Amino acid sequence: MRAPGLSLSLTFALALSLVACSSEPAPAPAPQPVTPSVATTPARPQIAPINITAGQVDMITMKNDTTEVPGRFETVSGSIKINPHHPSATTGTLTIDLASWHSDDDTRDGRIKTLFFNTASNPTTTFELTGFRRINRPLNTVGDSITGEAVGTLHWRALNQDIVAPVEITRTGEDAYTVAVSDFDISIAALNMSAPLQALITECQHKNIGDTVKVSLTLAIGEQPVPAATTTSTTAPKHKRVLRSGPRKLTSPPAGGRTLPKSNK
Repeated sequence: MRAPGLSLSLTFALALSLVACSSEPAPAPAPQPVTPSVATTPARPQIAPINITAGQVDMITMKNDTTEVPGRFETVSGSIKINPHHPSATTGTLTIDLASWHSDDDTRDGRIKTLFFNTASNPTTTFELTGFRRINRPLNTVGDSITGEAVGTLHWRALNQDIVAPVEITRTGEDAYTVAVSDFDISIAALNMSAPLQALITECQHKNIGDTVKVSLTLAIGEQPVPAATTTSTTAPKHKRVLRSGPRKLTSPPAGGRTLPKSNK
């Protein structure tokens, strides 16, 4: 006969053995979801604006149906942001000093500034460049030149006129460029300037002055390596002009061209 204490010990040990054999292993941790990596395109570097160091805006109007009268704004300021590797994204603002208008006749200039531009109340106007288009290659190297179209808006007092015009951009230095915009048309009536135009016609005793003004501009952006290339003419434009379809540059035009009739004041 077994002792009671021994029987109890064996029973307890057997119970522990059964419990140990029937225990389920601890569940494995659930796998964590894997977030797929997304390829990112590096951001283009920020482009610092470059100051306009020289510029001029040339204009031609037609009076009395037969005579072309040229004039020029000789002071243009502002800055341009241009990435030579992505020139189509170029932006900038040009401010034109209306009091810098100059032709070959002081009497005419005074009348235009007073009666037409009213420079006392409207000293400046601005052009907002929003980009270049039809550009098919970059300006990677100094000396590279490309052509395309300049796109922007002329802000004239409370009115705006969209502009698209042929343009040539040349990289003249590491951070220097020239921009030449060919002839584009501006309507005087579209800018609500018909009344000042009529006052000018009456004062000058002209038969008429045409509504369409042909405009072109040349700019030097940044410090140019050759000072002569950025020098605008100090001589007022005479009634002689080289008419050509390509963009003008900041250099003297070739000799020749069509001599326009001398106009009266």
